[in-house]
Amino acid sequence: MSFTTPQALLLLLALPLAAWLVWPRRPGGRPLSGWPGLVLRLIILALVILSLAGAQLVRAVDDLAVVFLVDVSDSMGPENVAAAEQFVREAMATMGTNDRAGIILFGSNALVEQPLRPLESGDVLPPFASQPARIATDLAAAIRLGLALLPPDAARRLVILSDGAATTGDTTEAARLATAAGVSIDTVHLARPAATGEIVLRDVRAPARVNQGETFRLEISAESAAATEATLRVLDDGIVVYEELVHLQPGTNNLIVRLQAGDPTYPQNNELAAFTEIVGPPRTLVVAAQSDETVDEAAHLIAALEASGMPVDRITPVDLTPTPGDLAGYAAVVLVNVNARDLSPRKMEALQAYTRDLGGGLVVVGGPDSYGVGGYYGTPLEEALPVTMQIDDQERFPAVSMVLVIDRSGSM
Repeated sequence: MSFTTPQALLLLLALPLAAWLVWPRRPGGRPLSGWPGLVLRLIILALVILSLAGAQLVRAVDDLAVVFLVDVSDSMGPENVAAAEQFVREAMATMGTNDRAGIILFGSNALVEQPLRPLESGDVLPPFASQPARIATDLAAAIRLGLALLPPDAARRLVILSDGAATTGDTTEAARLATAAGVSIDTVHLARPAATGEIVLRDVRAPARVNQGETFRLEISAESAAATEATLRVLDDGIVVYEELVHLQPGTNNLIVRLQAGDPTYPQNNELAAFTEIVGPPRTLVVAAQSDETVDEAAHLIAALEASGMPVDRITPVDLTPTPGDLAGYAAVVLVNVNARDLSPRKMEALQAYTRDLGGGLVVVGGPDSYGVGGYYGTPLEEALPVTMQIDDQERFPAVSMVLVIDRSGSM
């Protein structure tokens, strides 16, 4: 018998005290002859303590169940996969007739190559046939699948044949699950094949969205095993738009998109993709009242924007939409000397949501009908602006003297 929490067995020392406390007695203090009930209570208490200690009956078994986890990812290379297959074949040949063996091949995912079954004399292991995805190594998935194959009535073991370069999954947590289930894990390390001059693209970064005609930059991180030359190509929808010969140094190099150098060991390391949405040129919405003065001001502003290649739409405050989504098509909204009386609360809230939630630009051109004198104080439009309509520094107010002249003549 074994115990998972042997410290709980110390509670057995308290059984004599418990017997003395629960022994039935007469009113005068003399014990009664109720010992059968007392013994039953003590037995129940002892069983509870054994349960707390995690009592287990251990039965020795001669049967062995082994699942071989074979890494067939691209980092292993054909030579290591062949060596792993030969190791499994030789290991199964030395196992007993009552033993059971299974095989799992794994890369990005894990597949059962051979279910767990008893071994028979003369068994010949056929070549591996399962084809898991090979672009990554998920050892954790293989361990979990191996645990699912192992039976509870045998000595259980997982044998991992890998280069140890797990790229996805939580291997530590999967190993912890195996330990908790009483499954031993053995490893056979297969060294990764040398990749002299190999180039690996680690990351590519591109803006998610750019405007038509806008200049933007692509950035890429490439790791080279040695100093070498490589051809850098930038492709747009499969068409080469840029090509340059670059010199790579050992370690990390910051480049652009696609590399090709000689005959790479792992061609999939030499290409990455990034997606950028190209939209039309940014449009600007100019909101200006229909008056001679503001029309001139708005006209000069519109002419300057159009001269820079930016399309402009011009409306009056009455035509401004009260829905933020309708403004999403504009890169910026420009208010030219607009009075708050010409904007409803919903329209001002739409401008506030457009800048705060949608990231749009808001430009307010001052004038005699805008800002403080235009009634912006305490409105959603003021909250959207980086300035306030009230002067906080009272010392900036000039002193005011007021003279009242009252006419008291008879004509009044």
